[in-house]
Amino acid sequence: VNGSTSLIEQKIIGFQNRCDLNYEITTPLLNVPERFSNDLTSNDEGFTYKNVYATHMIGPLLIRNPYLTDYILNRVCKDKKIIYKVSDEDSVKAYKKYLSNFNIN
Repeated sequence: VNGSTSLIEQKIIGFQNRCDLNYEITTPLLNVPERFSNDLTSNDEGFTYKNVYATHMIGPLLIRNPYLTDYILNRVCKDKKIIYKVSDEDSVKAYKKYLSNFNIN
């Protein structure tokens, strides 16, 4: 599965593990193809609420998505007044290789 989010410009990639449907989510985390959505009828997947980010996507999610990891860590570090260094090149290379392997644009 790949999706997009308003949190970062890059795509979010991973696999889904789900056994439920979610309805009436007003703050979705991702925009995904309909068959992977919260309710199987929209393009909304997961949700956000304050500092909570929820999704059915696994992957492992944070390891496979260095830009999302950077976003979340920057938010945490900013609140704690800690300086955080952006992802190393190897994690970005792995992310781009995954996109290439699965023909994700």
